[in-house]
This record gives sequence, structure tokens and C-alpha cells, in this order.
Amino acid sequence: MKLLVAIGLCLAGCGALSTKQQRRFPDDFLFGTATASYQIEGAWNADDKGENIWDHMTHTKPHVIKDQSNGDIAADTYHNYKRDVEMMRELGLDAYRFSLSWSRILPDGLSNRVSQAGVTFYNNYIDEMLEYGITPMITLYHWDLPQKLQELGGFANPLFPDWFEDYARVVFEHFGDRVKHWITFNEPREICFEGYDTTTKAPQLNATGVGAYLCAKSLVLAHAKAYHAYRNDFAPIQGGQCGITISVNWFGAKTDSEEDQFAAELYRQGEWGLYAEPIFSEQGGFPKELSERVAQKSLEQGYPRSRMPEFTEEERAFVRGSADFFGVNHYTAKLVSPGGDFVVPSLPDDVGASISVPDDWPVSASSWLIQAPDSILNALTHLKEKYNSPVFYITENGWSSPPEAGLLDDDRIRYYRAALESALDAIDAGVNLKGYMAWSLMDNFEWMEGYTERFGLYQVDFEDPARSRTPRKSAFVYKQIVKSRVIDHEYEPDSMTMTIDEVEMGLSNSKMIIVAAGGEIGLSNSIMIIVAAGIEIGLSNSVMIIVAAGGEIGLSNSVMIIVAAGGEIGLSNSVMIIVAGGGEIGLSNSVMIIVAAGGEIGLSNSVMIIAAAGGEIGLSNCVLIIVAAGGDIGLSNSVMIFVGVGGEIGLSNCVLIIVAAGGEIGLSNCVLIIVAAGGEIGLSNCVLIIVAAGGDIGMV
Repeated sequence: MKLLVAIGLCLAGCGALSTKQQRRFPDDFLFGTATASYQIEGAWNADDKGENIWDHMTHTKPHVIKDQSNGDIAADTYHNYKRDVEMMRELGLDAYRFSLSWSRILPDGLSNRVSQAGVTFYNNYIDEMLEYGITPMITLYHWDLPQKLQELGGFANPLFPDWFEDYARVVFEHFGDRVKHWITFNEPREICFEGYDTTTKAPQLNATGVGAYLCAKSLVLAHAKAYHAYRNDFAPIQGGQCGITISVNWFGAKTDSEEDQFAAELYRQGEWGLYAEPIFSEQGGFPKELSERVAQKSLEQGYPRSRMPEFTEEERAFVRGSADFFGVNHYTAKLVSPGGDFVVPSLPDDVGASISVPDDWPVSASSWLIQAPDSILNALTHLKEKYNSPVFYITENGWSSPPEAGLLDDDRIRYYRAALESALDAIDAGVNLKGYMAWSLMDNFEWMEGYTERFGLYQVDFEDPARSRTPRKSAFVYKQIVKSRVIDHEYEPDSMTMTIDEVEMGLSNSKMIIVAAGGEIGLSNSIMIIVAAGIEIGLSNSVMIIVAAGGEIGLSNSVMIIVAAGGEIGLSNSVMIIVAGGGEIGLSNSVMIIVAAGGEIGLSNSVMIIAAAGGEIGLSNCVLIIVAAGGDIGLSNSVMIFVGVGGEIGLSNCVLIIVAAGGEIGLSNCVLIIVAAGGEIGLSNCVLIIVAAGGDIGMV
């Protein structure tokens, strides 16, 4: 009963907050935080991990980092991952986006040698999240290429797409049974333009005017190869989705003039169109206007052909449409006008436009990060119209402060509230936005800026060998938003003491949670959720959802859907469909069909048939037969036998025996025993026993 009271209080509280001024995020909207492997993991040479390009650059050229620091230890997540998950639980997160270190899993970069230590670390990390109901969202590549592959040319090597597909397959094979949200690359612009065209990110190639374009084509081909590998060979079994994350800051025209409008369009193409257009546009390939500009300038500069490589028709078709969602990293906005003085040749010179910002836009500790009005709304509505309304996740959004700013970060709170209001504006405008990942869960190594800029909801003490983490004020505000689904601009935390809000738990590693009529739940890590009085369900990635008195079901990818008081079922790909008060069943390929008040069953290929009040059953090859109102059971080879109003059971080798109105059970080797109205159970070797209305359990 305590749980139902808590649910009622939560729903009442949420309802009280929902006013005309306080819009609400959907229940199935994924709130989370994000990090990256090199920025937080540390343990740069632990076990058999290989060297990556950031290890190499910070060790051989430490002067290129602002404070001459590195990520050798960083936040030491490699040894503190349980504390990280505890922080996720404190915030009440739905999801957590993090990246894998390629060289931690494949020390040589190639897939011939897989590090068991690396696999074990990520298995532990993933399992710790899942134990507490947190959905892992994994990025395969967040800038830390194995150094050995960089020495072979990295993204400029035509074999790179094959190397990346091989790595992706290893990852899908080891973690795909539990991870259902995959991102291939994080921020292609930063990889290709900053790493290959300039010197502002590793590997600092500075191949101006050429490197970014070569890298861009190689990257989107690698993305497509990993996507198709997942879609063809893993998704049919694992059931997940795969996308890409692109940095999409908003670049609007400085004025309404045609010149400024065209300059802004070219700027957007150079910033993110190079990577989004091949995947999400109807025609595929690189952006038309920028391609023409680069081809023209290349000829004028004496090149025999365009510095921007072309896609073959086969490549164009292969890449086009290769994403289940569009991940957007968004931070800021700039105003664009034509002109500027740039290195020749270079991507900025090809674009030929400059950016500026008004003086009254708030500034952060990062020179590039300025709070701009309506920037998420402008960016997402533009992408929606340009690319036919794909599914979006905001996979990064955050604000930086200097190290001395401390725990009272009202500027970050102001930024997050404004950003989330803009996200709600986008949803109201029809953008299919499914989630938001705040950058970042904790302070980390901020690339070329070292530890001089801090983005964390949690402050990390980098002087403490234990790398202690302390919540900032913004952590409490974000927690309130996650919990209520509402942006309350008046909210102030009562204290700076962070706790985990959850039902008291006593048992761990359980596979089933049942709330028969209320009552205290002491199970964690449940695969089954049952709510006997019915409520609206907004949980994702549940294996079983049961609403015993009805309620709206809006979840996808559920293994079991049960509506015990009837209702229309419109979900696809369900393994089990139950309509307890009758109703038409019109889904195909179901493994289990149950009509609890009788009715004709006309579906084929069913593994389980149940007629709870009689009814004609005319299907063969049933693995499970249940007659809930009694009746003669004369089938052999049944895995499950159910006599719903008692009766003597004399079958052996049953996997599941249920006596719904009591009765003596004298069978051994049962996997599951349920006595729904009490009764004495004295069986051995039982995996699970549930007594829903009391009774003596004598399990050994």
C-alpha cells in the first residue's frame, strides 16, 4: 500500500505543478547526463589498454594543453564507476550517455585482439546502471582514436570504414544484449575540422582545405557500415536503435538580407551539413551549394579536381537513411554575415562568412559558449523541416564555469532552465524530441582547456586522490526537473545534502516486481512491473508491463503487454498480448495470445494459447495450455499446466505450476510456484515462490 500511496502523491504533485505557465515533458521522455571516455575514465595504461591519440598528444606535446594537464587520471571513473552510478541514482536519471574507449577494448586498434579487462570494465559499468533502472546510451567513438590507427592515416586511410565496422561489431557482440541505444560518432565536425583541418583537437594535422573533407567522407561511410552491420546482424535479435550525434549550434543570418541569409546557409553546411546531409537528406551526398563553392575555388587555386571528394551513386545510396535517430549536441548560437580574412585554402575560406554575437548575451567560462535566446528551438525546427522530421535526442547541452566558481552555480541553472524551455518550445512546434542529456554529470578533462573549465553538475576535486564528487546547486535543480517533468523557475533546494529518492529495498537481483493490491516492495533490478490499480505508464525499456485495472500504455519494445480490464492494443512487436476483458486481437507474429473471457482464437503460429472461461481452441503445437476455470487437460508435452480453481495436479516435469485458489502441490523440480490464496508450499529446488495473499512458505 505504501507504494500506491507514493505513486498517488507523485501523480498529485505533478498535477499540481502542471499549470498554464509550467508545461510538462512527456513521461517517456529520457532525461539523462553525458560524458566521454577520455575525459573521465583515467587509467590510461591500466591492464592492456592501448595508447590513443589524446594519450599521445598530451604526453609528447603537453604545452598544447592550456594548463599542461592530461587525462591520465581525470575523474578516475575506471575505479569510481559505482560512485558515478550512485550520482545518477541521486539525480533520478532515466538514461546515461557515455562513450567507450576504442583502445581499451581493442588495444591494437584492430579486432584481432580483444581486451578482456576492457570488456569486463564496461560490462560492470553497464550492469551497475541496469541494476538501478538506468538506460545506457553508448557512443562508440568520442575522439580517442587508437594511436596505432592514426599512424596508419586514421580517418584519411580508405580502410578506416572497415576498421570502424570491425570495432563496432565487437562492441555489439559484447554489450548489445543489454544496450539498446547506440551512437556511432560524436561530433564529426570536431573530429574532422578541428583534428584534420586545424590544430584545435588531436591529432592536429593542420591539413587545411583538404583534411576536413577527406575525413568527412570517410567518417560518414564508417558510420553507415556500422549502422548497416547493426541493423542487419544485431538489431533483429537485440532490438535496439543506432544513430549519430552531430554538433548543431544555431547559425542565423545577422540581417534579413539575401546576402546574410545565403552566408548563414553556407556556414551551416560547413559546420554540420557536411555530416548530416549525406545521412538525413533525401538526395544524399555533400551539401549542394558548398560542394559547388569548393569545386569552383579548387579550380581557381590550381587544383586538378575539387578538394572535396565525391560520393559514388552506390556510396550515396548506402549512406542515405543510415540512422534511426539524429543526436544533437547543442550549446550556443551565432549571427552570420558574408566576408572575412581566412587561410587559403581552408574550409572557412570556402564558406566565406564571419560570425558575431550581441553584447548582451551571457557568456560562460568558454570563449565559444554564449547563452542565446531560442537557440534549441531554432536549430531543431530547422532540422525538422530540412530532414523530414527525424527522431531527435539532445545528446549534449551544458554550461561552463571557472574552477573557483564553487557549488552555487546560478548561471548554470539559468542556462539549463532556458535551454529546457526552448526544448519544450520545439516539442510544441512538432519536433519529435525524445530525450535530453545534460553535459555533464561531473567535471572532467576539457580537452585543450584541461581543467580550467568545469561543466559538471557534480564538482570533482582533482587534488583529492579519490577524486571526490560533490553536487552543485544545479544538480538539485536538474533532479527536480527530472522528477516533476516541469521547469519550476521558483524552485530552490532546501539543502545541499543529496539523497537517493526510492522505495525501500531489501532484495537484490530479482527478476519480478508484483504489487497485488499495494504493499511494500523490496526488490531491485526488476524485469517485470505490475501495477494492480492501474496508472499511466511512462517507463521505457521494460521487459514486462502489466496494468491490472486498465490505463494508457505508451511504451515500445516491451516483451509483454497486459491490459487486465480490456482496452485497445496497438503496439507492435510484442511477444505477449493479453486482453483480460475480451477485445479484438489484431496483431501478428505474437508468441502468446490470451483471451481471458473467452472468444475465438484465429491466429496461427502461437506458442501459447489460453482460454480463461472456456472457448474453442483449434490450434496445434502449443507449448502451454491453461484452462483457468477447470476442465480436462489431456495434452502431453506441455511446459506449463494451470488449474485455476484448484484441483489435483499429477503431472511431472512441469516448468510452472499455479494453483490459483489453493491446493496441495507435491511436485518437484518446479521453476515457479505461485499460491494465490495461501496454502503450504514445501517444495525443493524452486527458483521463485510468490504468495500473494499470505501463507506459509517452506522453500529450501
